Amino acid sequence: MKMSDTDELMVKYVELYNDIMSTPDDRKEDEELMTKLKDLAIRLSTRYLFENGYTLKKDENGSLCLLEKEGN
Repeated sequence: MKMSDTDELMVKYVELYNDIMSTPDDRKEDEELMTKLKDLAIRLSTRYLFENGYTLKKDENGSLCLLEKEGN
């Protein structure tokens, strides 16, 4: 992951957020835009955690879903 990629994701998130907030409530594609916004938020959050030393760990069922700070 490059920091420029993170910056690019943040710019996309802010632009999409501003687009959603500046449009009327009855706009039909709001559902699609909200889905894209949620996806970008998840990607940014995950990237932030990985860049700050967190890693995925398997839970009891073998799924990778728990975040654990490296070195602890």
